[in-house]
Amino acid sequence: MKKKILLADDDIDELNLISGILERGGYDIVISENGEDIEQSDLQLIDLFLLDINMKGIYGTDICRKLKSLQITCNKPVILISAAVELNKEANYCGADDFISKPFGKEVLLERLQRFL
Repeated sequence: MKKKILLADDDIDELNLISGILERGGYDIVISENGEDIEQSDLQLIDLFLLDINMKGIYGTDICRKLKSLQITCNKPVILISAAVELNKEANYCGADDFISKPFGKEVLLERLQRFL
């Protein structure tokens, strides 16, 4: 059975690029274009959350904190992606399991996901 990844990013080009890499890597993808609709997803079926930090309306760090506070998702891996300079500090602060700095190659992305799946 394919692992399911929820990908949240408000940049459509980034969303398409990353989801294409993940699909070719053999993952099922649930897409969120703004992060605000994540709670409407069946969170129990998600194996990993891949969240951009800077989205309009809500930050990936806020979503991460929420996911880590819910019993159904607290033990599921959350990986943040961003071009932010202090990404590691933000990731640690909100309880993320890992972070990937933009820009990144597909090998880096897939290798990081495999660590948790």
